[in-house]
Amino acid sequence: MSTQAFIPLPSSPNICRRQAADSLEPPPSAPILAPEKGSGSVRDIQPIISIITPTMQRPGLLRRLLGTMAANAPWILEHIVVDGEDGAESRALAADYPNVSVLPGPDRNSHHALNKGIAAARGEIIGFVNTDDRIRPGALAAVQAYFEHHPGCVMLRTACHLAPLDAPPGHEPLELHHLGDEAGLLAVLLFGTPGFNAWFFRRDFLQRHGGLPDTDTAPGTAPGASGVLDERYVIAADRDLLLRLYFAGFRPDYLPLPVYVYGLHEASATLNNAGRGVEQQLAEHIKIAERLRPAARAATGAAAAMLDAWGAFELWVLVRVQWREGRRAAALALLGRAWAAAPDLPFRLWRARAQRAALIAQVKRERGEAC
Repeated sequence: MSTQAFIPLPSSPNICRRQAADSLEPPPSAPILAPEKGSGSVRDIQPIISIITPTMQRPGLLRRLLGTMAANAPWILEHIVVDGEDGAESRALAADYPNVSVLPGPDRNSHHALNKGIAAARGEIIGFVNTDDRIRPGALAAVQAYFEHHPGCVMLRTACHLAPLDAPPGHEPLELHHLGDEAGLLAVLLFGTPGFNAWFFRRDFLQRHGGLPDTDTAPGTAPGASGVLDERYVIAADRDLLLRLYFAGFRPDYLPLPVYVYGLHEASATLNNAGRGVEQQLAEHIKIAERLRPAARAATGAAAAMLDAWGAFELWVLVRVQWREGRRAAALALLGRAWAAAPDLPFRLWRARAQRAALIAQVKRERGEAC
């Protein structure tokens, strides 16, 4: 799959740009010292960063990922692989990496796997990486240094890139552009592509503030469980988490450092609008907009209005998808129910188009392009 073939979801504006490969190396960071000889094995050292990877029947990709992760200092890193099966294959692949541990399945879905990893993590900082992606060499040391020098930072956004999974050396990936200021953050979380795996969190903060309310736990989860990601969502639980934290008043710091590289391929659930998960993702976005409406209203009226506009736009895109696929009765029924529940639906759609246009214009201004 070529970079030119990448098309974002129909509900997300394209805010990517090409980035020269030689500009992706992270800048120098505070030195991270290796443990002294005789101080014990890597497994005995308290890690600073815990990275969590869900996997299921992907031995080739997991082998590739473990090799790339070895370029990040193992004495600051705990890599938790959550295997959706019995874990035997993953343990065999991880045998040569003393900082890698494997949690066996079964798991209800990938977000249940991530919740298990979060609960098991020992590092002060938590991040995530998929088997088809990679973290740039040395980048985690810079992330660790940022948190060390900014003790008030509870979550950190970093820059990320998109590249075909089979890209040759020297390939110029696409930069997933993130706005550097807070002004457009909610618009990015709703109408853009947040790039969740390029975010890092303090573990105590994530476990304290990221959990679902007791009255809103996922089916099959015990009341009061401390799951961070809502397992009712197969695809969009990460966006749901970021929005819940935003409406609760928390804001991330931003480090314009290229840390994460998403691997583009046809089986991608969230980065390819030709993928099989597009309709489910749109339906989950609509549910998120409904469930988070009270939290958004408690934050600000403007936030609630933007959330309503996003929900209306995702619904409109879903109607169009169903119409194009020949399910016109279902599309009309969906539109009719939505209009009956929200008589101001046309106004919400107009507002969504205006918000998307404003987001694209802000990105272009930051790039120095003509709007």
